[in-house]
Amino acid sequence: MQDAGAFPWFFGRDFKMAFFRPLSSLLLAVDHELWGLWPVGYVALGEVVELDGMRAKVLARSGRGPTRVEFRFDRPLDDPELYFLAWQGSRLRHVVLPPIGEEISL
Repeated sequence: MQDAGAFPWFFGRDFKMAFFRPLSSLLLAVDHELWGLWPVGYVALGEVVELDGMRAKVLARSGRGPTRVEFRFDRPLDDPELYFLAWQGSRLRHVVLPPIGEEISL
């Protein structure tokens, strides 16, 4: 770590650091007990995720995760550079978007 610049020169090569964070460790243990390794369980109602060119907001959820999500894009959805995929069965498949005002269930 010293060679990488993480610690100054006057720290010995055998220097070790430990962090004791009981509250964050407890919350992590509770989350893991509730959701396990299933990351969708960690998404809260009303949570907004912003990515480059897209924004998603969780509108409804059940005990297993989001059930209704609103997506907003910075460009028209018929842009040929956009290609939509959804997990169906055991793999990702291309999704054809419905006309404006209609919905699809995935």
